Amino acid sequence: MEDEVRDPYEYEVDLRDYIKVIWEQKWLIALIFIVAVGAALAFSLSSTPKYRTRASLIITSPIADKLVSQPGGTQNQVDFISEFDYEEVGFSNELLETIITDLDLTTGSGEARSLNSLRNQMSVSLALPGSSDIDTDKPVLHLDVTGSSRESIKEIADKWGELYLQRASEILSGEVERYHEMISDEYSKAREDLQAKIEDRIEARKEHNLQLIKIEANVLRDRYKDYLASLEPKKLDLEKKRAQL
Repeated sequence: MEDEVRDPYEYEVDLRDYIKVIWEQKWLIALIFIVAVGAALAFSLSSTPKYRTRASLIITSPIADKLVSQPGGTQNQVDFISEFDYEEVGFSNELLETIITDLDLTTGSGEARSLNSLRNQMSVSLALPGSSDIDTDKPVLHLDVTGSSRESIKEIADKWGELYLQRASEILSGEVERYHEMISDEYSKAREDLQAKIEDRIEARKEHNLQLIKIEANVLRDRYKDYLASLEPKKLDLEKKRAQL
């Protein structure tokens, strides 16, 4: 018995059936839509917006360029400016306390903000020359502050950059003083070594001159002996002639 050929449209569902089912559940669909929109609106209203601002400091160090970037040196500019920890300087308790005091940062209850709460808003990063996010041949220090108030985080970032610059200047000034002392010590040592070499040269020259004088004296003595020896025959001749007289 041959298989019966099925009509290709046998399993098709009429579009009107779908519309009928949707229409019958219209209130449920509308309720789900309203609940979803309400939940999204409530979430957007209840969630606190987050903003971020950045203060960038270009690191320049002429002292480093002149002292430690010369050919044959053991350091370069990046090594010089990395001698102190950027995060340690930026997150020091003294610096954070100054920010809180100067900006009068308080909590909702009016109490002064804690150091940890402020520190959690802040981050430090150092972009070296060649990085994609900077357009300079100098290292750039990024100070980022996040929070829900644009005005507040801008004030914090500005104050942070100001205080950071002051502290970094103090540290670099100390480094300059240290290099100055190091160079002064090296100069004094080099001068002492040079003076010692000069004195050694003078003594050596004196010794050399004394040797020359001795040699010349010996030569003159030998010449004098030879001269006296040459006079002996003449002296004998003279005595003979005197005897004949």
